[in-house]
Amino acid sequence: MPPFPRRGSSTVLQATKESQGLWFMGYTTSTAINERFGAQVDIRKVVIDLAKSSGEDICKKMEDVIRGLDIGVLVNNAGLAYPSVRFFHEVDSELMESIMKVNIEGATWITKAVFSVMMKKEKGAIINIGSGSSGGSSSYPLYTIYAATKA
Repeated sequence: MPPFPRRGSSTVLQATKESQGLWFMGYTTSTAINERFGAQVDIRKVVIDLAKSSGEDICKKMEDVIRGLDIGVLVNNAGLAYPSVRFFHEVDSELMESIMKVNIEGATWITKAVFSVMMKKEKGAIINIGSGSSGGSSSYPLYTIYAATKA
């Protein structure tokens, strides 16, 4: 069994080594993946404003982008937090809504789009990246909404 990737390395690269198709949502550099694996991987980029798009639009756009791909691993890593610490009552409604849409709804709708491909193959893996706020520390003061959405 390959070693678990150390902090700062990429789970996507580990999955690719195992010759699985993959789709990566969130923070990584396609350049690094392409440099390491070249023609072995098919990288497709898509830009979706998860805070402003409807769930149906996210799902449709993803289905269009992944059409024809053999996806083995989905890594949901998108996340939005406050720009600085603040008490719950100081978080304005627009920011609160954006955090919930990106951290919960975005990952859910993208999973829905990718899951159908995995079901047809009867295999696949979905990795939802949480946060240190869910287990790395006993509390995450002044980031209440973020902590709740990334648990």
